Amino acid sequence: MLSSFSPAADLRSPSLERRLRSAVPPGTVVRVVRSGPDLGRVGLIRARLLGARAASGPVLVFLDAHVEAAPGWAVPLLAEIAQDRTRVVLPGRRC
Repeated sequence: MLSSFSPAADLRSPSLERRLRSAVPPGTVVRVVRSGPDLGRVGLIRARLLGARAASGPVLVFLDAHVEAAPGWAVPLLAEIAQDRTRVVLPGRRC
């Protein structure tokens, strides 16, 4: 998770870490990457680049702040990536 030096009190350390611990199942690893006061607030693209540099997993997923992932949401995306690891995969949109 990337925190873009938000001025919101509930997104600052240690408040954000407490909220994550209560929202994420036990045993799940979530690392908070912060842009820091040297960069200040950063835009969307710069935030994603910071997150990509800090990532260590085999698959990189970007979700915007308003997105709420349902159980099983990643399965079809990961199946597509398993066929060709160079793919950029986007979910379908249901209206």
